Amino acid sequence: MTDTNEQHNSTTANQSRNIEEVGPSEEIKSYFEQSDILYKYVNHEKFEMVSTDILQLDRTARYSTSKVAEILKSYDFLKSPTGDHQIDDARLRWWLNAKREDNLIDYLNVQKTGNTWTWDVYAIIRAKIVATLRYCNKYSQKDIKVMTTGISTVSAARMSPDTIVSMINSGEIYNISSLDTLKSAFLAYIDHNEKRFESDIAEGIEFIGEQFKEISEEHKVQLEKQGELSVTQERLVQEQEKLASQQAELDERTTKQQELIQRNLDLEFKLKQQQMKRLLRLEAIEHWKSRGALKNLFSSEKDKEAFIQSYIDNGLQEFPLNESAATLESGNE
Repeated sequence: MTDTNEQHNSTTANQSRNIEEVGPSEEIKSYFEQSDILYKYVNHEKFEMVSTDILQLDRTARYSTSKVAEILKSYDFLKSPTGDHQIDDARLRWWLNAKREDNLIDYLNVQKTGNTWTWDVYAIIRAKIVATLRYCNKYSQKDIKVMTTGISTVSAARMSPDTIVSMINSGEIYNISSLDTLKSAFLAYIDHNEKRFESDIAEGIEFIGEQFKEISEEHKVQLEKQGELSVTQERLVQEQEKLASQQAELDERTTKQQELIQRNLDLEFKLKQQQMKRLLRLEAIEHWKSRGALKNLFSSEKDKEAFIQSYIDNGLQEFPLNESAATLESGNE
């Protein structure tokens, strides 16, 4: 019985030590509430960031990217509507890609040993925050990058001069599309710091103003060029439509002309054929008479008509009068 109590006490002591190592959830929550720039954007009633599974991790240990991905995959709210995982090793490394302007290396604060990223408990929670904003709040990675700077947020007053200078030098300041937002951020900062850095901020505002003016002028020139290009393209389309209309009109005229020529040829052929039949009929009557009165006396009128028709048919076969001949003859004329 004593051994059992000792084992129980030992187990309880180990659990207590683990809890002390990790720290209470209030301590971690307090840290993120006071120090993390993105924590306040999460709907904590729906999505718990400092959850029990993370609190059970060893705060002194560092975890691989694969392990972090495995942890994030366990949350149903980070899955797609079809139940697919939206977070994996590749996505985490994508956030840590230094070649991308919207990388989140500074915010995640992940250490790198050789070619391997290692994550502590705080970095894992930051990754969970980013994933929640990305896939639950539908912010783009670029939006999240801007949000980590404090610009266009209620905490803009906490920005340090170094942060502002860094944003100017890196070009991150140009991600702000609203001049009113930029103005509000600087005014809030000045008010918070009681004008301790008023001269530095004034220079920064002047510099930013000049930069925005240059960008605005360049944008205006680009719009003018695009306008000229649009006019040119519109004129080209109009010319193409005009040419197409003229071609269609020409094709229609050509078709009508060909139909008219063919009708004239057909009419000419019929007239010549009728004239030829009349001439052959007259010749046939003369040949009928030349057979002699006695021979014709014993022939009926039907025999006479058959003789004449046969003569006409033979004559038409010998005479090269057909549609092609008529067309050729008309062409020669």
